[in-house]
Amino acid sequence: MEAAQKHSADKDEVETFERDLRWIYTNGLDLNRGERVPFDQLRAALVEEGFSEIPYQTLLMKAVLDGWVKSTDESDPRNCEIWLEPRGPERSWQQVVAQEEPTRANERASYALEELSNELQIVALRDTGELYACHSGVWHNDSEQVLRERLSDYMDRSYSKSVLSAAEVNIRANWAIPRQRFGVPAGTLPLQNGLFELRNRELKPIQPDDYITEQLPISYDSEAECPEFQSLLDTVVPEAEKQQKLQEFAGYCLLPQVPYKKGLMLLGETSTGKSTFLRAIEQLFRDQDIASVSPEKLQLSKHTAANLEHKTVNIVDELDGHHLNRTDKIKKAISGDPMAAEPKYEQEYRFTPTCKHIFASNKSLKASITEDAFWSRWVTVVFEEQIPKDNRVSQDQIISQFEDEAAGILNWALDGLDRLRAQDSFTDSRSPSETHQLWTGFGDVVSEFIDVAIANQSGSTVFTDDLHSHYEEFCARTGREVAREQHQLTAELKERGIAEYTREWDPRKGNSAGCFTGIMLRDLDSKEVVQDLGI
Repeated sequence: MEAAQKHSADKDEVETFERDLRWIYTNGLDLNRGERVPFDQLRAALVEEGFSEIPYQTLLMKAVLDGWVKSTDESDPRNCEIWLEPRGPERSWQQVVAQEEPTRANERASYALEELSNELQIVALRDTGELYACHSGVWHNDSEQVLRERLSDYMDRSYSKSVLSAAEVNIRANWAIPRQRFGVPAGTLPLQNGLFELRNRELKPIQPDDYITEQLPISYDSEAECPEFQSLLDTVVPEAEKQQKLQEFAGYCLLPQVPYKKGLMLLGETSTGKSTFLRAIEQLFRDQDIASVSPEKLQLSKHTAANLEHKTVNIVDELDGHHLNRTDKIKKAISGDPMAAEPKYEQEYRFTPTCKHIFASNKSLKASITEDAFWSRWVTVVFEEQIPKDNRVSQDQIISQFEDEAAGILNWALDGLDRLRAQDSFTDSRSPSETHQLWTGFGDVVSEFIDVAIANQSGSTVFTDDLHSHYEEFCARTGREVAREQHQLTAELKERGIAEYTREWDPRKGNSAGCFTGIMLRDLDSKEVVQDLGI
Protein backbone atom coordinates (compact mmCIF):
# COMPACT_ATOMS: atom_id res chain seq x y z
CA MET A 1 0.00 0.00 0.00
CA GLU A 2 2.99 2.28 0.49
CA ALA A 3 3.61 2.10 -3.24
CA ALA A 4 -0.02 2.94 -3.86
CA GLN A 5 0.12 5.98 -1.62
CA LYS A 6 3.28 7.13 -3.37
CA HIS A 7 1.62 6.75 -6.73
CA SER A 8 -1.41 8.70 -5.60
CA ALA A 9 0.73 11.84 -5.72
CA ASP A 10 0.63 11.57 -9.46
CA LYS A 11 -3.12 11.91 -9.41
CA ASP A 12 -3.47 13.38 -12.92
CA GLU A 13 -2.03 10.24 -14.48
CA VAL A 14 -4.28 8.04 -12.41
CA GLU A 15 -7.44 10.00 -13.20
CA THR A 16 -6.70 9.71 -16.90
CA PHE A 17 -7.82 6.09 -16.76
CA GLU A 18 -10.57 6.33 -14.17
CA ARG A 19 -13.70 6.38 -16.37
CA ASP A 20 -12.38 3.92 -18.87
CA LEU A 21 -11.22 1.44 -16.25
CA ARG A 22 -14.50 1.65 -14.40
CA TRP A 23 -16.33 0.80 -17.62
CA ILE A 24 -13.99 -2.11 -18.29
CA TYR A 25 -14.53 -3.46 -14.78
CA THR A 26 -18.29 -3.28 -14.94
CA ASN A 27 -19.09 -3.71 -18.61
CA GLY A 28 -16.16 -4.76 -20.72
CA LEU A 29 -15.31 -7.93 -18.83
CA ASP A 30 -18.85 -9.05 -18.05
CA LEU A 31 -17.81 -10.03 -14.53
CA ASN A 32 -20.22 -11.32 -11.96
CA ARG A 33 -19.94 -10.00 -8.43
CA GLY A 34 -17.01 -11.61 -6.66
CA GLU A 35 -15.62 -13.17 -9.85
CA ARG A 36 -11.87 -12.82 -10.28
CA VAL A 37 -10.03 -12.36 -13.55
CA PRO A 38 -6.31 -12.34 -14.44
CA PHE A 39 -4.76 -8.89 -14.64
CA ASP A 40 -3.63 -9.52 -18.24
CA GLN A 41 -7.26 -9.93 -19.24
CA LEU A 42 -8.06 -6.46 -17.96
CA ARG A 43 -5.19 -4.99 -19.92
CA ALA A 44 -6.22 -6.84 -23.09
CA ALA A 45 -9.76 -5.53 -22.70
CA LEU A 46 -8.42 -1.99 -22.54
CA VAL A 47 -6.38 -2.46 -25.70
CA GLU A 48 -9.42 -3.93 -27.48
CA GLU A 49 -11.37 -0.81 -26.54
CA GLY A 50 -8.81 1.26 -28.40
CA PHE A 51 -6.77 2.54 -25.44
CA SER A 52 -3.02 2.75 -25.68
CA GLU A 53 -0.82 0.14 -24.01
CA ILE A 54 -0.92 1.07 -20.30
CA PRO A 55 2.11 0.14 -18.17
CA TYR A 56 1.38 -2.69 -15.75
CA GLN A 57 2.54 -0.71 -12.73
CA THR A 58 0.34 2.26 -13.59
CA LEU A 59 -2.66 0.01 -14.08
CA LEU A 60 -1.92 -1.92 -10.90
CA MET A 61 -1.61 1.22 -8.79
CA LYS A 62 -4.88 2.54 -10.16
CA ALA A 63 -6.62 -0.72 -9.37
CA VAL A 64 -5.15 -0.76 -5.84
CA LEU A 65 -6.32 2.78 -5.22
CA ASP A 66 -9.83 1.83 -6.27
CA GLY A 67 -9.75 -1.22 -4.04
CA TRP A 68 -10.26 -3.63 -6.90
CA VAL A 69 -7.05 -5.64 -6.55
CA LYS A 70 -6.46 -8.43 -4.09
CA SER A 71 -3.64 -7.87 -1.60
CA THR A 72 -0.88 -10.04 -2.90
CA ASP A 73 2.80 -10.69 -2.45
CA GLU A 74 3.23 -11.49 -6.14
CA SER A 75 6.28 -9.66 -7.45
CA ASP A 76 4.96 -9.64 -11.01
CA PRO A 77 1.73 -7.61 -11.31
CA ARG A 78 0.71 -9.82 -14.24
CA ASN A 79 -0.13 -12.50 -11.71
CA CYS A 80 -2.49 -10.24 -9.75
CA GLU A 81 -6.23 -10.63 -9.99
CA ILE A 82 -9.03 -8.10 -9.98
CA TRP A 83 -12.59 -8.68 -8.90
CA LEU A 84 -15.83 -6.87 -8.36
CA GLU A 85 -16.71 -6.33 -4.76
CA PRO A 86 -19.32 -8.90 -3.71
CA ARG A 87 -22.63 -7.38 -2.87
CA GLY A 88 -25.96 -8.69 -1.72
CA PRO A 89 -29.17 -8.81 -3.74
CA GLU A 90 -30.77 -5.63 -5.06
CA ARG A 91 -32.11 -3.51 -2.25
CA SER A 92 -35.34 -1.61 -2.26
CA TRP A 93 -35.05 2.16 -2.51
CA GLN A 94 -36.28 2.43 1.07
CA GLN A 95 -33.37 0.24 2.19
CA VAL A 96 -30.89 2.36 0.23
CA VAL A 97 -32.22 5.54 1.85
CA ALA A 98 -32.18 3.99 5.30
CA GLN A 99 -28.60 2.74 5.04
CA GLU A 100 -26.84 5.23 2.77
CA GLU A 101 -28.85 8.40 3.40
CA PRO A 102 -28.28 9.90 -0.09
CA THR A 103 -29.49 13.48 -0.21
CA ARG A 104 -28.21 15.16 -3.35
CA ALA A 105 -29.55 14.23 -6.79
CA ASN A 106 -26.24 12.86 -8.02
CA GLU A 107 -25.95 10.64 -4.92
CA ARG A 108 -29.48 9.32 -5.34
CA ALA A 109 -28.86 8.70 -9.06
CA SER A 110 -25.59 6.90 -8.35
CA TYR A 111 -27.14 4.55 -5.80
CA ALA A 112 -30.19 3.89 -7.98
CA LEU A 113 -28.03 3.01 -10.99
CA GLU A 114 -25.89 0.73 -8.84
CA GLU A 115 -28.93 -1.17 -7.63
CA LEU A 116 -30.47 -1.40 -11.11
CA SER A 117 -27.23 -2.16 -12.97
CA ASN A 118 -28.14 -5.80 -13.56
CA GLU A 119 -31.31 -4.95 -15.46
CA LEU A 120 -30.52 -1.63 -17.16
CA GLN A 121 -28.87 -2.10 -20.53
CA ILE A 122 -27.82 1.43 -21.38
CA VAL A 123 -24.57 2.76 -22.84
CA ALA A 124 -23.25 6.11 -24.00
CA LEU A 125 -21.23 6.84 -27.13
CA ARG A 126 -17.85 8.08 -26.04
CA ASP A 127 -17.50 10.73 -28.78
CA THR A 128 -20.92 12.41 -28.53
CA GLY A 129 -22.46 11.22 -25.28
CA GLU A 130 -25.59 9.90 -27.04
CA LEU A 131 -27.38 7.30 -24.92
CA TYR A 132 -28.69 3.99 -26.24
CA ALA A 133 -30.90 1.42 -24.54
CA CYS A 134 -31.17 -2.24 -25.53
CA HIS A 135 -34.52 -3.90 -26.29
CA SER A 136 -34.60 -7.58 -27.29
CA GLY A 137 -30.97 -7.43 -28.32
CA VAL A 138 -31.28 -4.28 -30.49
CA TRP A 139 -30.01 -0.88 -29.33
CA HIS A 140 -32.24 2.19 -29.68
CA ASN A 141 -31.65 5.85 -28.84
CA ASP A 142 -34.65 6.00 -26.50
CA SER A 143 -32.68 5.57 -23.27
CA GLU A 144 -33.98 8.78 -21.69
CA GLN A 145 -37.50 7.39 -21.67
CA VAL A 146 -36.25 4.00 -20.45
CA LEU A 147 -34.37 5.66 -17.59
CA ARG A 148 -37.29 7.90 -16.74
CA GLU A 149 -39.71 4.99 -16.47
CA ARG A 150 -37.41 2.66 -14.53
CA LEU A 151 -36.02 5.25 -12.11
CA SER A 152 -39.49 6.64 -11.49
CA ASP A 153 -40.86 3.17 -10.80
CA TYR A 154 -37.95 2.23 -8.52
CA MET A 155 -37.52 5.49 -6.59
CA ASP A 156 -41.20 6.49 -6.42
CA ARG A 157 -41.45 9.96 -4.83
CA SER A 158 -37.67 10.34 -4.58
CA TYR A 159 -37.42 10.52 -8.36
CA SER A 160 -37.02 13.94 -9.99
CA LYS A 161 -35.80 15.51 -13.22
CA SER A 162 -32.53 16.36 -11.52
CA VAL A 163 -32.06 12.67 -10.66
CA LEU A 164 -32.65 11.76 -14.31
CA SER A 165 -30.09 14.34 -15.44
CA ALA A 166 -27.58 13.13 -12.87
CA ALA A 167 -28.13 9.51 -13.95
CA GLU A 168 -27.43 10.44 -17.58
CA VAL A 169 -24.20 12.20 -16.56
CA ASN A 170 -23.22 9.13 -14.54
CA ILE A 171 -23.83 6.81 -17.50
CA ARG A 172 -21.81 9.03 -19.84
CA ALA A 173 -18.93 8.95 -17.36
CA ASN A 174 -18.99 5.27 -16.48
CA TRP A 175 -20.85 3.32 -19.17
CA ALA A 176 -19.33 4.79 -22.34
CA ILE A 177 -18.25 2.75 -25.37
CA PRO A 178 -16.56 3.75 -28.65
CA ARG A 179 -18.88 4.43 -31.58
CA GLN A 180 -17.08 1.74 -33.59
CA ARG A 181 -18.62 -0.89 -31.31
CA PHE A 182 -22.00 -0.29 -32.95
CA GLY A 183 -22.67 -1.80 -36.36
CA VAL A 184 -23.68 -5.00 -38.06
CA PRO A 185 -21.24 -7.89 -37.50
CA ALA A 186 -19.38 -8.77 -40.69
CA GLY A 187 -21.13 -11.30 -42.90
CA THR A 188 -24.55 -10.92 -41.29
CA LEU A 189 -27.93 -9.29 -41.86
CA PRO A 190 -30.03 -8.05 -38.92
CA LEU A 191 -33.50 -9.34 -39.82
CA GLN A 192 -36.76 -9.24 -37.90
CA ASN A 193 -36.41 -12.85 -36.75
CA GLY A 194 -32.71 -12.84 -35.89
CA LEU A 195 -29.16 -12.25 -37.03
CA PHE A 196 -28.78 -13.93 -40.42
CA GLU A 197 -25.40 -15.34 -41.43
CA LEU A 198 -24.91 -14.85 -45.17
CA ARG A 199 -22.43 -17.67 -45.73
CA ASN A 200 -24.44 -20.54 -44.30
CA ARG A 201 -27.93 -18.93 -44.27
CA GLU A 202 -28.46 -19.60 -40.58
CA LEU A 203 -30.29 -17.49 -38.02
CA LYS A 204 -29.21 -16.85 -34.47
CA PRO A 205 -30.77 -14.64 -31.78
CA ILE A 206 -29.61 -11.03 -31.76
CA GLN A 207 -27.64 -10.42 -28.56
CA PRO A 208 -26.85 -7.11 -26.81
CA ASP A 209 -23.14 -7.58 -27.41
CA ASP A 210 -23.77 -7.65 -31.19
CA TYR A 211 -24.41 -3.91 -30.76
CA ILE A 212 -26.95 -3.77 -33.57
CA THR A 213 -28.97 -0.56 -33.90
CA GLU A 214 -31.29 -1.48 -36.76
CA GLN A 215 -33.09 -4.41 -38.37
CA LEU A 216 -34.16 -4.83 -41.98
CA PRO A 217 -37.95 -5.00 -42.38
CA ILE A 218 -37.96 -8.69 -43.39
CA SER A 219 -38.06 -12.07 -41.68
CA TYR A 220 -36.07 -14.88 -43.24
CA ASP A 221 -38.07 -17.79 -44.63
CA SER A 222 -36.04 -20.33 -46.59
CA GLU A 223 -39.18 -21.54 -48.39
CA ALA A 224 -40.45 -18.11 -49.48
CA GLU A 225 -40.86 -17.39 -53.20
CA CYS A 226 -41.73 -14.34 -55.29
CA PRO A 227 -43.86 -15.41 -58.30
CA GLU A 228 -45.21 -11.92 -59.10
CA PHE A 229 -41.74 -10.42 -59.06
CA GLN A 230 -40.34 -13.23 -61.19
CA SER A 231 -43.21 -12.75 -63.65
CA LEU A 232 -42.25 -9.07 -63.95
CA LEU A 233 -38.64 -9.98 -64.73
CA ASP A 234 -39.70 -12.56 -67.32
CA THR A 235 -41.78 -9.89 -69.03
CA VAL A 236 -39.41 -6.91 -69.11
CA VAL A 237 -35.98 -8.62 -69.11
CA PRO A 238 -36.57 -12.14 -70.41
CA GLU A 239 -32.87 -12.66 -71.15
CA ALA A 240 -31.21 -14.90 -68.54
CA GLU A 241 -27.98 -12.88 -68.43
CA LYS A 242 -29.84 -9.65 -67.67
CA GLN A 243 -31.81 -11.29 -64.87
CA GLN A 244 -28.60 -12.67 -63.41
CA LYS A 245 -26.99 -9.22 -63.39
CA LEU A 246 -29.98 -7.73 -61.61
CA GLN A 247 -30.07 -10.59 -59.14
CA GLU A 248 -26.35 -10.32 -58.39
CA PHE A 249 -26.55 -6.58 -57.82
CA ALA A 250 -29.54 -6.97 -55.50
CA GLY A 251 -27.45 -9.42 -53.50
CA TYR A 252 -24.52 -7.00 -53.56
CA CYS A 253 -26.76 -4.39 -51.93
CA LEU A 254 -27.06 -6.67 -48.88
CA LEU A 255 -23.33 -6.45 -48.14
CA PRO A 256 -22.21 -3.76 -45.67
CA GLN A 257 -18.98 -3.30 -47.62
CA VAL A 258 -18.29 -2.36 -51.27
CA PRO A 259 -15.81 -5.03 -52.45
CA TYR A 260 -16.94 -5.03 -56.09
CA LYS A 261 -16.93 -1.23 -56.58
CA LYS A 262 -19.80 -1.16 -59.09
CA GLY A 263 -22.95 0.85 -59.64
CA LEU A 264 -26.03 -0.34 -61.55
CA MET A 265 -27.47 1.62 -64.48
CA LEU A 266 -30.87 0.67 -65.89
CA LEU A 267 -31.63 1.98 -69.38
CA GLY A 268 -35.01 1.71 -71.06
CA GLU A 269 -37.90 3.61 -72.55
CA THR A 270 -40.93 4.47 -70.44
CA SER A 271 -43.12 1.59 -69.22
CA THR A 272 -40.34 -0.97 -69.51
CA GLY A 273 -40.42 -1.92 -65.82
CA LYS A 274 -37.36 -0.05 -64.52
CA SER A 275 -39.20 1.78 -61.74
CA THR A 276 -41.23 -1.32 -60.89
CA PHE A 277 -38.01 -3.29 -60.42
CA LEU A 278 -36.66 -0.56 -58.15
CA ARG A 279 -39.80 -0.62 -55.99
CA ALA A 280 -39.22 -4.34 -55.47
CA ILE A 281 -35.59 -3.81 -54.38
CA GLU A 282 -36.69 -1.11 -51.95
CA GLN A 283 -38.73 -3.72 -50.06
CA LEU A 284 -35.46 -5.14 -48.73
CA PHE A 285 -34.64 -1.94 -46.84
CA ARG A 286 -36.12 0.63 -44.50
CA ASP A 287 -37.03 4.07 -45.81
CA GLN A 288 -34.21 5.62 -43.78
CA ASP A 289 -31.71 3.26 -45.47
CA ILE A 290 -32.42 4.70 -48.95
CA ALA A 291 -30.88 7.85 -50.44
CA SER A 292 -31.84 9.56 -53.69
CA VAL A 293 -28.84 11.51 -54.98
CA SER A 294 -28.17 11.71 -58.72
CA PRO A 295 -24.59 11.74 -60.10
CA GLU A 296 -25.17 15.29 -61.37
CA LYS A 297 -26.27 16.61 -57.96
CA LEU A 298 -23.42 14.81 -56.26
CA GLN A 299 -20.94 16.52 -58.59
CA LEU A 300 -22.48 20.01 -58.54
CA SER A 301 -23.45 20.47 -54.89
CA LYS A 302 -21.01 20.30 -51.99
CA HIS A 303 -23.87 19.49 -49.61
CA THR A 304 -25.26 16.33 -51.20
CA ALA A 305 -22.47 13.87 -50.33
CA ALA A 306 -23.59 13.94 -46.69
CA ASN A 307 -26.91 12.40 -47.78
CA LEU A 308 -25.07 9.16 -48.62
CA GLU A 309 -23.68 8.63 -45.11
CA HIS A 310 -25.27 5.75 -43.16
CA LYS A 311 -27.33 4.73 -46.24
CA THR A 312 -27.52 1.23 -47.67
CA VAL A 313 -28.68 2.04 -51.21
CA ASN A 314 -28.88 5.18 -53.35
CA ILE A 315 -31.74 4.87 -55.86
CA VAL A 316 -32.74 7.45 -58.49
CA ASP A 317 -35.63 6.52 -60.78
CA GLU A 318 -35.32 8.72 -63.84
CA LEU A 319 -32.10 10.56 -64.52
CA ASP A 320 -32.17 13.48 -66.89
CA GLY A 321 -30.13 13.00 -70.03
CA HIS A 322 -27.49 15.27 -68.56
CA HIS A 323 -23.85 15.53 -69.47
CA LEU A 324 -21.28 14.67 -66.79
CA ASN A 325 -18.15 16.76 -67.15
CA ARG A 326 -16.62 15.55 -63.88
CA THR A 327 -16.96 12.17 -62.24
CA ASP A 328 -14.55 12.22 -59.29
CA LYS A 329 -17.26 12.22 -56.60
CA ILE A 330 -19.44 9.52 -58.11
CA LYS A 331 -16.36 7.33 -58.57
CA LYS A 332 -15.48 7.75 -54.90
CA ALA A 333 -19.07 7.05 -53.83
CA ILE A 334 -19.25 3.84 -55.86
CA SER A 335 -15.81 2.61 -54.81
CA GLY A 336 -16.25 3.37 -51.10
CA ASP A 337 -13.33 5.80 -51.03
CA PRO A 338 -13.27 8.45 -48.24
CA MET A 339 -14.97 11.64 -49.35
CA ALA A 340 -15.79 15.04 -47.91
CA ALA A 341 -19.25 15.85 -46.58
CA GLU A 342 -20.52 19.30 -45.74
CA PRO A 343 -24.15 19.40 -44.59
CA LYS A 344 -25.70 22.86 -44.76
CA TYR A 345 -24.67 25.09 -41.85
CA GLU A 346 -22.33 22.41 -40.49
CA GLN A 347 -18.58 21.93 -40.53
CA GLU A 348 -17.04 19.78 -43.24
CA TYR A 349 -15.93 16.27 -42.28
CA ARG A 350 -14.88 13.07 -44.04
CA PHE A 351 -16.69 9.73 -44.16
CA THR A 352 -16.41 6.44 -46.01
CA PRO A 353 -19.53 5.67 -48.10
CA THR A 354 -20.76 2.08 -48.22
CA CYS A 355 -24.10 2.41 -50.00
CA LYS A 356 -24.73 0.83 -53.40
CA HIS A 357 -25.95 2.97 -56.30
CA ILE A 358 -28.78 2.17 -58.72
CA PHE A 359 -29.87 4.66 -61.38
CA ALA A 360 -32.46 4.45 -64.15
CA SER A 361 -32.91 6.54 -67.28
CA ASN A 362 -34.88 6.57 -70.50
CA LYS A 363 -32.48 9.01 -72.16
CA SER A 364 -28.90 8.83 -73.28
CA LEU A 365 -26.35 9.60 -70.58
CA LYS A 366 -23.13 11.20 -71.64
CA ALA A 367 -19.83 11.88 -69.94
CA SER A 368 -16.90 13.81 -71.37
CA ILE A 369 -14.64 11.58 -69.33
CA THR A 370 -12.92 8.99 -71.49
CA GLU A 371 -10.91 7.29 -68.74
CA ASP A 372 -11.67 3.63 -68.10
CA ALA A 373 -11.72 4.31 -64.34
CA PHE A 374 -15.23 5.75 -64.70
CA TRP A 375 -16.73 3.41 -67.28
CA SER A 376 -15.39 0.29 -65.55
CA ARG A 377 -17.47 1.06 -62.47
CA TRP A 378 -20.83 0.21 -64.03
CA VAL A 379 -23.08 -2.79 -64.50
CA THR A 380 -25.59 -1.80 -67.20
CA VAL A 381 -28.88 -3.52 -68.00
CA VAL A 382 -31.14 -2.40 -70.86
CA PHE A 383 -34.90 -2.93 -70.39
CA GLU A 384 -36.19 -3.39 -73.93
CA GLU A 385 -39.66 -4.89 -73.41
CA GLN A 386 -42.57 -2.66 -72.50
CA ILE A 387 -45.15 -3.80 -69.98
CA PRO A 388 -48.44 -4.39 -71.86
CA LYS A 389 -51.00 -1.69 -71.08
CA ASP A 390 -53.43 -4.23 -69.69
CA ASN A 391 -50.81 -5.37 -67.16
CA ARG A 392 -49.86 -1.93 -65.84
CA VAL A 393 -50.93 -1.23 -62.26
CA SER A 394 -50.65 1.68 -59.85
CA GLN A 395 -47.64 2.26 -57.61
CA ASP A 396 -49.71 1.36 -54.53
CA GLN A 397 -50.65 -2.00 -56.06
CA ILE A 398 -47.04 -2.66 -57.00
CA ILE A 399 -45.78 -1.93 -53.50
CA SER A 400 -48.52 -4.06 -51.96
CA GLN A 401 -47.61 -7.01 -54.21
CA PHE A 402 -43.93 -6.78 -53.40
CA GLU A 403 -44.45 -6.28 -49.66
CA ASP A 404 -46.16 -9.66 -49.63
CA GLU A 405 -43.22 -11.21 -51.48
CA ALA A 406 -40.41 -9.47 -49.57
CA ALA A 407 -39.09 -12.70 -48.02
CA GLY A 408 -39.06 -14.35 -51.44
CA ILE A 409 -37.28 -11.37 -53.01
CA LEU A 410 -34.69 -11.66 -50.23
CA ASN A 411 -34.08 -15.31 -51.14
CA TRP A 412 -33.79 -14.31 -54.81
CA ALA A 413 -31.18 -11.67 -53.89
CA LEU A 414 -29.29 -14.13 -51.68
CA ASP A 415 -29.02 -16.52 -54.62
CA GLY A 416 -27.55 -13.68 -56.66
CA LEU A 417 -25.05 -12.87 -53.90
CA ASP A 418 -23.94 -16.51 -53.77
CA ARG A 419 -23.31 -16.51 -57.52
CA LEU A 420 -21.53 -13.15 -57.39
CA ARG A 421 -19.18 -14.43 -54.72
CA ALA A 422 -18.56 -17.68 -56.52
CA GLN A 423 -17.72 -15.84 -59.77
CA ASP A 424 -16.04 -12.92 -57.99
CA SER A 425 -17.51 -10.71 -60.70
CA PHE A 426 -20.84 -9.81 -62.29
CA THR A 427 -22.22 -11.95 -65.09
CA ASP A 428 -21.25 -10.92 -68.63
CA SER A 429 -19.31 -7.82 -67.58
CA ARG A 430 -18.78 -5.31 -70.38
CA SER A 431 -15.49 -3.58 -71.12
CA PRO A 432 -15.27 0.15 -70.28
CA SER A 433 -15.46 1.09 -73.96
CA GLU A 434 -18.54 -1.08 -74.51
CA THR A 435 -20.26 0.56 -71.54
CA HIS A 436 -19.38 4.00 -72.86
CA GLN A 437 -20.85 3.20 -76.27
CA LEU A 438 -23.98 1.68 -74.74
CA TRP A 439 -24.67 4.73 -72.59
CA THR A 440 -24.06 7.35 -75.25
CA GLY A 441 -25.85 5.42 -77.96
CA PHE A 442 -28.96 4.45 -76.04
CA GLY A 443 -31.90 6.66 -76.91
CA ASP A 444 -29.48 9.32 -78.19
CA VAL A 445 -31.61 11.25 -80.66
CA VAL A 446 -28.96 13.93 -81.14
CA SER A 447 -26.33 11.40 -82.21
CA GLU A 448 -28.75 9.87 -84.68
CA PHE A 449 -29.72 13.32 -85.92
CA ILE A 450 -26.07 14.17 -86.58
CA ASP A 451 -25.41 10.87 -88.35
CA VAL A 452 -28.53 10.88 -90.52
CA ALA A 453 -29.73 14.47 -91.01
CA ILE A 454 -26.45 16.41 -91.30
CA ALA A 455 -23.70 16.10 -93.91
CA ASN A 456 -20.36 17.80 -94.39
CA GLN A 457 -20.35 20.48 -97.09
CA SER A 458 -17.41 22.80 -97.58
CA GLY A 459 -18.38 26.46 -97.86
CA SER A 460 -21.92 25.86 -96.60
CA THR A 461 -23.47 27.61 -93.59
CA VAL A 462 -26.43 26.56 -91.45
CA PHE A 463 -27.95 29.02 -88.97
CA THR A 464 -28.87 27.59 -85.56
CA ASP A 465 -32.60 28.34 -85.89
CA ASP A 466 -32.72 26.37 -89.16
CA LEU A 467 -30.76 23.59 -87.52
CA HIS A 468 -33.24 23.37 -84.64
CA SER A 469 -36.23 23.39 -87.00
CA HIS A 470 -34.62 20.50 -88.87
CA TYR A 471 -34.10 18.71 -85.56
CA GLU A 472 -37.79 19.18 -84.65
CA GLU A 473 -38.85 17.74 -88.01
CA PHE A 474 -36.44 14.83 -87.53
CA CYS A 475 -37.98 14.06 -84.10
CA ALA A 476 -41.47 14.20 -85.59
CA ARG A 477 -40.51 11.80 -88.39
CA THR A 478 -38.94 9.32 -86.00
CA GLY A 479 -41.57 9.58 -83.26
CA ARG A 480 -39.13 11.06 -80.72
CA GLU A 481 -39.57 13.69 -78.06
CA VAL A 482 -38.08 17.12 -78.83
CA ALA A 483 -35.80 17.08 -75.82
CA ARG A 484 -33.56 20.06 -76.69
CA GLU A 485 -34.43 23.73 -76.98
CA GLN A 486 -32.54 25.69 -79.63
CA HIS A 487 -29.86 26.95 -77.22
CA GLN A 488 -29.43 23.46 -75.75
CA LEU A 489 -29.03 21.84 -79.16
CA THR A 490 -26.56 24.52 -80.21
CA ALA A 491 -24.49 24.09 -77.05
CA GLU A 492 -24.42 20.30 -77.45
CA LEU A 493 -23.42 20.43 -81.11
CA LYS A 494 -20.66 22.92 -80.27
CA GLU A 495 -19.40 20.65 -77.52
CA ARG A 496 -19.40 17.67 -79.86
CA GLY A 497 -17.43 19.68 -82.39
CA ILE A 498 -19.52 18.76 -85.43
CA ALA A 499 -18.36 21.89 -87.24
CA GLU A 500 -16.95 25.35 -86.66
CA TYR A 501 -19.34 27.65 -84.82
CA THR A 502 -19.37 31.36 -85.62
CA ARG A 503 -21.69 34.32 -86.12
CA GLU A 504 -22.58 35.68 -89.55
CA TRP A 505 -25.00 38.18 -91.05
CA ASP A 506 -28.46 36.67 -91.53
CA PRO A 507 -30.16 38.62 -94.34
CA ARG A 508 -33.56 37.18 -93.41
CA LYS A 509 -33.42 38.83 -90.01
CA GLY A 510 -31.21 41.75 -90.84
CA ASN A 511 -28.80 41.00 -87.99
CA SER A 512 -25.95 38.76 -86.92
CA ALA A 513 -26.87 35.20 -85.86
CA GLY A 514 -25.11 32.03 -84.69
CA CYS A 515 -24.32 29.41 -87.31
CA PHE A 516 -22.21 26.34 -88.13
CA THR A 517 -19.98 26.39 -91.18
CA GLY A 518 -18.93 23.42 -93.28
CA ILE A 519 -22.18 21.44 -92.95
CA MET A 520 -25.50 21.10 -94.74
CA LEU A 521 -28.94 19.74 -93.84
CA ARG A 522 -29.96 16.56 -95.64
CA ASP A 523 -33.41 16.26 -97.16
CA LEU A 524 -35.45 14.11 -94.76
CA ASP A 525 -37.61 12.97 -97.70
CA SER A 526 -34.66 11.74 -99.72
CA LYS A 527 -34.42 8.05 -100.45
CA GLU A 528 -31.08 7.76 -98.65
CA VAL A 529 -32.33 9.37 -95.42
CA VAL A 530 -35.56 7.37 -95.42
CA GLN A 531 -33.52 4.22 -95.88
CA ASP A 532 -31.14 5.19 -93.07
CA LEU A 533 -34.06 5.83 -90.74
CA GLY A 534 -35.92 2.70 -91.70
CA ILE A 535 -39.19 4.58 -92.10
